[in-house]
Amino acid sequence: MLARLPQTVVEDRGDLVVAYLAPGTPVQWWALQDGSDPRTLPPAHRFAVPIVSRPRVWEDSSVLRVLPLDAAYSVLHFWDTAGTFGCWYVNFERPKTRHAFGVETVDLVLDLVILPDGSHYWKDEDEVGPAIDAGWVTESEAAGARVAGEQILANFDRWLDDLGDWRSFKADPTWSTPGLV
Repeated sequence: MLARLPQTVVEDRGDLVVAYLAPGTPVQWWALQDGSDPRTLPPAHRFAVPIVSRPRVWEDSSVLRVLPLDAAYSVLHFWDTAGTFGCWYVNFERPKTRHAFGVETVDLVLDLVILPDGSHYWKDEDEVGPAIDAGWVTESEAAGARVAGEQILANFDRWLDDLGDWRSFKADPTWSTPGLV
């Protein structure tokens, strides 16, 4: 397990889980053995070295993660520090597994960022080849992620209806920050 992200469950419908990750939350995150961020390495080397998990504090913006349990992705919703919605970040993943402690999945490297105006870009395309070469993902998984993203873009309004429109979400200020268990 390379990452653990304690989150507050906002909604759980059985087939869809919505969870909030607050800034300041202690997390376990992937790291090189010396504790540094693997993204400091060029993509060709990033997946060829041992990766471990290290504690850190989530310092990025607040994130609302929508996890449709039967989909090959989860969708992170990002806001800036002023609370303005920034983007949908589609994180392509292997099938999810529910456990008593939460939902487990494996990242497939390729991501899709969709901005509020509908424009989009693919993220981490330069990492896909090295991840395949290192055995982190298969060519079939990478191709499936690309197809899933193209389907989202081709049917964006329907996709958003199915996912739920969380752009106006505001975290309850009385929620406590969960800790690592």
